[in-house]
Amino acid sequence: MTGIVIAMIAVTYNWGAPVIEKSQTNSKIVNAQEVMSLIKHRIGESALSGEQKSFQVSLDGTLEIVPTKNAVIYSVSTDGLGIGSLSYISLDTAFDAFQYETHVVDAGAGGIVSLDGTDYLVGVCAVDDVVDIDGISHNSGDALLGDPNYVIEHVDCTGLFDGFTVITGPEEEIVGLLGTDAAGVVMAKTIEMGGNYINRMRLTYRELDDVTTLEGYKIIIHSEGSSISSSREHTITIRRESIERIPSGSDLGKDLVLTHIYISIS
Repeated sequence: MTGIVIAMIAVTYNWGAPVIEKSQTNSKIVNAQEVMSLIKHRIGESALSGEQKSFQVSLDGTLEIVPTKNAVIYSVSTDGLGIGSLSYISLDTAFDAFQYETHVVDAGAGGIVSLDGTDYLVGVCAVDDVVDIDGISHNSGDALLGDPNYVIEHVDCTGLFDGFTVITGPEEEIVGLLGTDAAGVVMAKTIEMGGNYINRMRLTYRELDDVTTLEGYKIIIHSEGSSISSSREHTITIRRESIERIPSGSDLGKDLVLTHIYISIS
């Protein structure tokens, strides 16, 4: 079992070339990358050794443990564009950990979008960050008509950012290959809200499959105690609880080995 964990964790240290341009690498973005890199490194260590890891971080934004997305998310605001991408892009590996639908409508003209076979009328935005969809007012960040699978990513009436109403759909995990791909991937995007820029970095863990044995391996993130904290010094504690085997659970049809990691912020 130890060999399996070592093989799985080894790929978490495959760092790709950074994609943030020099003009965008202000201190907040650089510091946020360092925080996420440290968290990823400590998760890998705990998953490998089974030892509890505690360390301090200085936050310049909001850090959240999100088990529903199997992720750690860090959001920081900047005066400038920051990451410079509306959609999540990988910062530390060559390939993304997940993919999702993106639907774009001209915020100043409105239009119709088809989501899961249903057409929705997206109105002309009247105020920045607010748009009517099928006659119901939505703000940036709202679920579309209460459906959590579809989110109003942003609405830019002024054209300061891109001039679009953007709706994102359900996420789909991109299964990687053991020994080639990273188990944990730091992805990031910029969100424009009323002229402000929120840079969101997300460390997500996905399944890695062994093409020889057809087994899969995955780190599962859990929150313990406080799961969200904002700007100041904090202590993050990471521990491995158990390793679980799910018969026929891998994407290739054989067993799926889950390593359960618990994270708390104090």
